[in-house]
Amino acid sequence: MNRSPVRTSMLLGVGAAAGVGIARFGFGPVLPAMRDDLGWSLSTAGAMQSVNLAGYVCGSLLAASLSRRWETRRVFGLAYVGVAAGLILTGLASGVVSHVLLRFLTGFGSAQLWILGGVLVSRLAEKGNSGLIIGVFFGGLGTGMIATGALLPLTFSTDNGWRYMWIICGVGVAGLAPLVGQALRAISTVTPGVAARGMFTELRLNDGLRPIELSYFLFGLGSIGYMTFVIALLKEQGTTANGLGIFWALFGVSIWAATRIWATAIGRSDSGALAACMYLIMTLAALATILGHQHLTILLASALGFGSVFVSAVAATTSPIVSITPFASNTSRQPSSHSLHTSLAPSSSSPPTSK
Repeated sequence: MNRSPVRTSMLLGVGAAAGVGIARFGFGPVLPAMRDDLGWSLSTAGAMQSVNLAGYVCGSLLAASLSRRWETRRVFGLAYVGVAAGLILTGLASGVVSHVLLRFLTGFGSAQLWILGGVLVSRLAEKGNSGLIIGVFFGGLGTGMIATGALLPLTFSTDNGWRYMWIICGVGVAGLAPLVGQALRAISTVTPGVAARGMFTELRLNDGLRPIELSYFLFGLGSIGYMTFVIALLKEQGTTANGLGIFWALFGVSIWAATRIWATAIGRSDSGALAACMYLIMTLAALATILGHQHLTILLASALGFGSVFVSAVAATTSPIVSITPFASNTSRQPSSHSLHTSLAPSSSSPPTSK
C-alpha cells in the first residue's frame, strides 16, 4: 500500500461519480429528452425512475451479503464494469423492456459502488486524515453531476443527444477502469465474513449508534426529496437546457468543493455535532427554496448551500461511526444505514416526471 490514501480514495470516487452522480441522479435531467425521442408516456417515464429505485433498493439490501460471499473489492470492481456497460447500452437501446432492465441493473450496481466504496475508504481512513479521505470519495458524486451538467446542452440541442450523452459518459467511465483497478489493489483485503455479518442484527450491538442512524435516515429522506423537488421545480418554471445544465453543474461543483472545505473539521469531529450542524444548513437551504422558489438567485443560493453539505454530511456521519466501532463492525453497519435511508427515503418522495 504505497499509494497515497487520498489518491486511492479519489480514484474510488470515480465509482461514486459513475454509479450515483451519472447513472442515478443524472437520469432525471435527461429523461424529458428520452421520453420525447422514444415516445414514452408519462407513466412509462415514471416507471423508469421507479425501476431504477427498485434496483438501488435491492442493491443496498444485498450489498452486505454479496461482500460476505465474495471479497469486497471484487464486488466493487464487477459493479463498476457493469455500470460502465449499462451507461453505454442505455445510449444504444430503444425498446422499453431493454431500458427497464438497464435501469434496474444500473441501480443495483450503483448501490454496490456507493455502499461498498464507503466501506473501502473507511478502511483507508483508519490510517488517519479520515475527513479528507472519506470526503474525497463521496465528493465523486459531485464530479459525476458536473459531467452530466456539462453534457445537458448537447442532450437537448441535437437529435438523439441523450444517446451521445450516455455513450460519452459510459466510454469515459470505462476508460478510467484501469486506474480504479489500481486503487482497489492498493487496499488490503477485506475479509468477506467480516465485511458483512448480517446488516440488521448488527444494528443492535451498539446503542450509541442508534441516534446517528435515525438522523442519517432523516437526512436521506430530506436530501432525496430536495433533489427531486428542485429539479422538477426548475423544469416547471421553464428553465432552458443551458440553465438546467449550469444549475446541475453548480450543484456538483459545490458538492465537490465542500469535501475539501469540510475535510479538516470532519477529521477532528467524532461526536456527530458537526453532522447535526450540516443537517441544519440543509434544512435552511430547503426552506429558502420553498419560500423563494420564484427567484432564480435564491434557488441558486439554495443549491450552493445544500450542495455544500449534501455529501459532506455523509462523511461527517460516517466519521463518528468509525470512531465508535472497530472496522469489523462498521463495515456491516454502513451498508445497513445506507440501505435504510436510500431505500425508504426515496419511496417517500417519488420523483415526478416533467410535463
